[in-house]
Amino acid sequence: MPNFVKPIGKELLFILAVIISAALANLVGIPVLSLGFLSLLIFIGVYSAKKYERAKSTTISHSS
Repeated sequence: MPNFVKPIGKELLFILAVIISAALANLVGIPVLSLGFLSLLIFIGVYSAKKYERAKSTTISHSS
C-alpha cells in the first residue's frame, strides 16, 4: 500500500498546492487562477508525456 500511495501523494500535494495558491490569489484579487491552472496543465502534460515515453521505451526499443 505505501508503495502505491507514495508517487500519487507527491502529485496530489502539488495539485493541492496549486489549487490552494490559486484560490488564495483569487481571494486577494490577483488573477493568478489562470496561471495556476496553466501550470497544473503543464505539469499533468509533462508527467503523462514522461509516463507515455517510459511505457513506449519499454515496449519499443528504438526512439524516433
